[in-house]
Amino acid sequence: MNPVRSIAVRQAVMFAAVALLLLSLLGYALDRELAAVLQHQQIEQLDTKFQDIDYVLKRLRTPDQWQRIHAKLDALTPPDRSTRYWILSDDPQIRYGDALAEIVGFSQGASSIGELRIGDQPEPLLIRSAYFPADELHSALRFIVGIDSGSYARARLAFRSVLLACISSGVLLFAVFGFLVTHLGLVPLKRLSLEAHALSPSMLSQRLLVAQLPAELFDLAKSFNG
Repeated sequence: MNPVRSIAVRQAVMFAAVALLLLSLLGYALDRELAAVLQHQQIEQLDTKFQDIDYVLKRLRTPDQWQRIHAKLDALTPPDRSTRYWILSDDPQIRYGDALAEIVGFSQGASSIGELRIGDQPEPLLIRSAYFPADELHSALRFIVGIDSGSYARARLAFRSVLLACISSGVLLFAVFGFLVTHLGLVPLKRLSLEAHALSPSMLSQRLLVAQLPAELFDLAKSFNG
């Protein structure tokens, strides 16, 4: 059997191509859905951390409370610095957080959410900020919370690796089963071919057996019988 001219091989390739298209579309949709879910989870986590301190800042009563706020932010910052806090202000008593030069000017609006890469971090921080105008108790300030998006990026990368392996396996299985199914489907054609080869020009009474042939081969067999 010449593989290039084999109907079974061609069908297997077609099955594989269709599987690759469908599984790729499905994989893309799943990847986009996962990205949306992870983004939603990040924002929810960011909002929770932000609101804890935002609640305190809005209820400041005396200037000496800033030391307690700084201590609270120190306690809330994990050792791996996956969550970071900043308070930007002209008042050094209020100011909090390192790497201030990299986040100054992050946003000039009243509040915002965005991404910011600090230093040589492989993944950016997801940042939320809010502006507090000056009043009788404190100078104008901007409070910023950032969470590391690296764990979410790694989760998505791991999902993509598994998804790629599943798509590759699926395409291979479709090709194998496509070949086997086509091979089985061609059995009547092979039997017809053997019968046709067995016909002898000297025996004009010989006929092909058409009773059990599939409908697709029935007319072909009848044309041989004349």
